[in-house]
Amino acid sequence: MTRAAHWGRRCSTVVALAALTSALVAPAALAGKPDRQRLPLGESFLAEPGLTCPEAIAPEGVRSTTIGGNAVGTVFDDGTFVVTGRHPDEVTNVATGKSVVVERQGRVASVPQQDGSTVLHMSGTQGFVFFPGDVGPGDDATGRSYTFTGNVTIVFGALGSVTSFESTGTMTDTCAMIA
Repeated sequence: MTRAAHWGRRCSTVVALAALTSALVAPAALAGKPDRQRLPLGESFLAEPGLTCPEAIAPEGVRSTTIGGNAVGTVFDDGTFVVTGRHPDEVTNVATGKSVVVERQGRVASVPQQDGSTVLHMSGTQGFVFFPGDVGPGDDATGRSYTFTGNVTIVFGALGSVTSFESTGTMTDTCAMIA
C-alpha cells in the first residue's frame, strides 16, 4: 500500500478512522448537516514492516485492532472530521505475538486548511503513527508510534506528511511496549 493510502489511517485509531471516513464522507456531503456514526468495532489493519514501528522491532509488521468502545465520528460540510469517545485498540507485534491494549479516549479533530494542509488536534489519551520522514519525536528515518495523554497538535502538509508537531502532557513509545 502506498504512503498516500496509509495517510488516512494515521489518526488515533489507525483502522477505525479510515473505515469511518470512507463510510461518512459521501453521506455528509449530500446531507448539508453534520453526519454522526459510531466507529465500527473489530476493524483490523496490518501495517507493513517499518511503517508504524522500526523494522528491527517488528520485522513482520504491526496489527492494530479496535476491540471496543463507544467512539462516534462526525463529518462536517467543510471537511472537518471529529471523533469523540472511548476506543481501546489492541496493538500486536506480528513477529512475536506480543500485544498491548491502549485505552484511547477523548477527542480527535481533523481540520482542512485553505492552503491544502490539515491540522489535527488530539486531546485525552490518543495514539498517532509518524511515518518515515515525518517531523515528530524519535528517529524520523523510520516509522514510529506513540500514545499521548494531554493535548497534541499535528500539521500535515498538502501531500500528507507531518510538517509540524507539538505536544503537552505525556508520551509513551507504543513500539517499545510491543518490542
